[in-house]
Amino acid sequence: MSEPSGPAGGHFRKLPRGGGRVAVRFAVLELDGGHGQTGPRRVGYTRNIGEGGAFVETATPEPAGTRLSLELVVPPEGPTITLVAEVRWSTPGDQRTPPGMGLHFQELEGPRRAALGRYLSSLIDTIDHDEAQ
Repeated sequence: MSEPSGPAGGHFRKLPRGGGRVAVRFAVLELDGGHGQTGPRRVGYTRNIGEGGAFVETATPEPAGTRLSLELVVPPEGPTITLVAEVRWSTPGDQRTPPGMGLHFQELEGPRRAALGRYLSSLIDTIDHDEAQ
């Protein structure tokens, strides 16, 4: 798996990410660092996701530096994983890239890290199973 560069061409990713389109719900967090939402929940889809972050495809990406509450919708009918993320970069999209934002997960400790790890493992198991058929 190749390590992508940021929009300005600089390498920025420390942990690898896998493919996978996962539904997410997100909302902007308060600017004072609190965890209250300041905007409506919106829906997006990951294009890749890993322990360090994700690229979320959305028609209305937030600017770099914005903190988000992010909920991974775990199929099938599993629990929702709620994470805090910071927008590292965003793009309005072009002919080759959909609109969206690159996120870095924050406050990822204990149960949240374990839940995300289990979820990522299930994605790998699903991908391996699908490719074997």
